[in-house]
Amino acid sequence: MFSIIIGIIAEIFSLGFIDTFNETLFGFLMLPFGILSCYILYKYLEKTWKNNDPSKNNNLDEIGKVLE
Repeated sequence: MFSIIIGIIAEIFSLGFIDTFNETLFGFLMLPFGILSCYILYKYLEKTWKNNDPSKNNNLDEIGKVLE
């Protein structure tokens, strides 16, 4: 996602930039953004799953119901 956005911005500011840019170097430049986005998604899912832990509920009938 980040590489697409940066590629579009680079092409807007400098026409023909993507045609002459080394794809391997671009991949290495985008690697930290990919790792960061995976970590953010991991933390979000971890927080969400902790809040919806079914072992906290003692009543089995309430599992799966929407909490209001």
